[in-house]
Amino acid sequence: MLGRFKSYILKNRLCKANDQLLVAVSGGIDSVVLCKLLKDAKVNFAIAHCNFALRGKESDEDELFVRQLANEYHVPIYTKKFDTNLYSEIHKVSIQMAARTLRYSWFEEIAQLNHYDLIATAHHLNDSLETSILNLTKGTGIAGLRGILPLRDNIIRPLLFASKQEIIDFALASQLAWREDVSNSSDKYQRNLIRNKVMPLLKEINPNIEQTFSETSDRIQSVELIFQTYFLQIKSSIVSYEGDTIVLNLQQDIPIQGFKAIIFELIKPFGYAWAQVEEILKPSINGVRKFYAHNYLLLKYAHEIRITKVSQEKQEAIYLSSEDSSVENNYFRLELSIIGSENLVIDKNSSVIYLDASIIEFPLCVRRWQEGDRFIPFGMNGQKKISDYLIDAKIRLDQKEKIYLLTSGSDILWVLGKRASNLARINSLTKSILRIEFVPLKS
Repeated sequence: MLGRFKSYILKNRLCKANDQLLVAVSGGIDSVVLCKLLKDAKVNFAIAHCNFALRGKESDEDELFVRQLANEYHVPIYTKKFDTNLYSEIHKVSIQMAARTLRYSWFEEIAQLNHYDLIATAHHLNDSLETSILNLTKGTGIAGLRGILPLRDNIIRPLLFASKQEIIDFALASQLAWREDVSNSSDKYQRNLIRNKVMPLLKEINPNIEQTFSETSDRIQSVELIFQTYFLQIKSSIVSYEGDTIVLNLQQDIPIQGFKAIIFELIKPFGYAWAQVEEILKPSINGVRKFYAHNYLLLKYAHEIRITKVSQEKQEAIYLSSEDSSVENNYFRLELSIIGSENLVIDKNSSVIYLDASIIEFPLCVRRWQEGDRFIPFGMNGQKKISDYLIDAKIRLDQKEKIYLLTSGSDILWVLGKRASNLARINSLTKSILRIEFVPLKS
């Protein structure tokens, strides 16, 4: 194991002999094995441990164990206790995302303040495989398929060559002690579901799936490198700048098979989703079409795309992908979630809408209402003008400008926070439900 560990570091040029490493150590078997291998390889390192305070006394015992490990190896140790639940609530993110954000931002802070060259994590081959499967399930590009990289920026993963079973075998043979996190056996989290349910089935098909994936990952990385090299060449001929405006020339000679992918790579940094590319590339009507994403406005002309930064107040539309869980502008926030019909508890509040996810066409669009807009109000059969609905609902004139609509294609699904449409309504046959909650931020 030690020989393969050293070879992997050399092959991927992960660190130099005199580098100082900051190692993320949870106390679990993976990070304990990483510390053992680094010590045996005579690599200089310190330990950083995050106490996320999610498992009460067990979290504190994990921290104590890691302190004892650092003392045994005579290496510096840094620890910090986080209120992960509070961070999750404030920033409206999952516990996993909260922990990840807190962890890596603190690691970077420690590394900079104490002059560590690299941050090392104990991700292994199974972690990379699970990441690839998870990305494939949700939708991904080339980068998502190849799994975790051994080196990215200043973060290295020296254990990516080893499977989980190899790590366990090495730990037992070396008589190492480690801490068990009982949450790893729970199927509550998506990654655990893949690890505990999906992987055993895949191993029935291919018992050597980890090694097969490792070889496939290498090939995908090579393809990704080829694409990125080609992309940079194309980018230099397509992209130009006029002050703060980015201009994409669509008349360049790009193979039609790769045109959509190239355009996506060019607009992705500004917050545009893959699902929007086809809509953007449709022929322009009346000379120009507008698309908003985060703080950017994309103008699509016949032969070019122009992207400029705008303030949120000036945004006329927001596009929602199937992967969004929360979006907002200066006036409201929309919180999205997919739920099964068996878990449905109807909130009879006009600020919440329930839609049949199987017939929703993404991306959804949130835009201001316009004269001539019509919809079929929930509970009615015929169409009604939005302007007439606003009059009947006694919406004040000064409030009408703040009325937004949720649309799918050309269909209006919801007058936000006011009245749902009959379209895409759920029924007894609905299996998957899109729940959207409208949360006003300003009166």
